[in-house]
Amino acid sequence: EEKDLAWMPSTNDVNEGALGQFRVMIRCQPQLTLLQYNAQAMYARNNTAAFMDTMFTEETHQFIRQLAREKNTAEKDKLNEIVQFNEDKIVKKVTKKKDKEQQAIDLASHIATVVLETNRDSIDKMGGNILRDQFDAFKAKGASMPDKMTRYSRVGELKEAITLAIGSLNRGDWHLSSGTAVAEKGQQNDECIDKVALDFNKDIIDTMKGKILRD
Repeated sequence: EEKDLAWMPSTNDVNEGALGQFRVMIRCQPQLTLLQYNAQAMYARNNTAAFMDTMFTEETHQFIRQLAREKNTAEKDKLNEIVQFNEDKIVKKVTKKKDKEQQAIDLASHIATVVLETNRDSIDKMGGNILRDQFDAFKAKGASMPDKMTRYSRVGELKEAITLAIGSLNRGDWHLSSGTAVAEKGQQNDECIDKVALDFNKDIIDTMKGKILRD
């Protein structure tokens, strides 16, 4: 604590120190690299100009100019790589966001065409995307669904949520908007229709077999 109280800045102005001078220089020349700043600082501190005027010949100046053309640009190249990486990252992020928005629009358009199934038995026999579409359709029409539940929740949870929504609809807790397409009570899904048709054909075949045997 005593050392902290006894501490004094090395200069009266914070911009007179090495860090302050670097901050001022970068503010004036943002494109300047640390290597270039150090070179300028050493040039001024070591009085390099007077040394060059005294010691350099024409051949020496030519050599220095040639050496400057072959200067190391590794630091600037690294900065350019960082800038390019950040720009590519932003582009990918924006593209990903646009893709998600387009997917949401496409899904909403698809859900708007889904016919609501209010038959609990039919809901119990559904699965996959058909069941997920029913969940989104009920939710879009105003049915109360669990907050953390999405179309990608477990099948059992989706069926239970839709069944509860159908029950609340029948009780009048919520109402469908006008123009909503709802499956008729007698309508069944394709699997049920196929099963009924198969059973019907089986009965006909059994009847025909019995008739042939009697004949």
